[in-house]
Amino acid sequence: MPDLYRYQAATTPGPNGSRARPLDDGWMELAEVGGWVYVAGEGVPDVPGATPEPTELTPGIVAASRRHQFLLELLAQKRWEAETGGVEWSGWPVATDVGSQGKLTAAYQAAATGLRADGGAWKFADGIARTMTNAQLQEMALTVMAHVQACFDNEAAIAEQIRASALPDEAWIQGGWPLASLR
Repeated sequence: MPDLYRYQAATTPGPNGSRARPLDDGWMELAEVGGWVYVAGEGVPDVPGATPEPTELTPGIVAASRRHQFLLELLAQKRWEAETGGVEWSGWPVATDVGSQGKLTAAYQAAATGLRADGGAWKFADGIARTMTNAQLQEMALTVMAHVQACFDNEAAIAEQIRASALPDEAWIQGGWPLASLR
């Protein structure tokens, strides 16, 4: 786990511009909050003209961190891609874009309340309409709902990991997604 340090931002220009910065390339600047610059890396940063002090990661630092915000935005995009990328049900490709999710929810409710004729057709992501019983349609809808929920659960777990780390890793965003995308 990387070390987290803070130091007072320089008020006079130095060799790195108007603010002191660590000389070691292994350090990443996370945020500037209340006149303090927060950095993460290994060991103790060498900052000319400043005295770094160890500190703890707080929600305020995470909220101000450009890296954390970038990774959380990237994570949301990855969740959306996984969520709307489609699933397979009984060997057939099922669209999971937002519109398809809404239609499946409505069809599930119609089947459950007897408003959908049993044996009606449903158009799949490959463009082929297939006859389905109400029980089949409800099973397919539950598969899509489980897929969508798994995407949000994975996003929440990774976001918690990002927020808890001083130096989160972009590679964390790639793992744990349910079912391969059909796109």
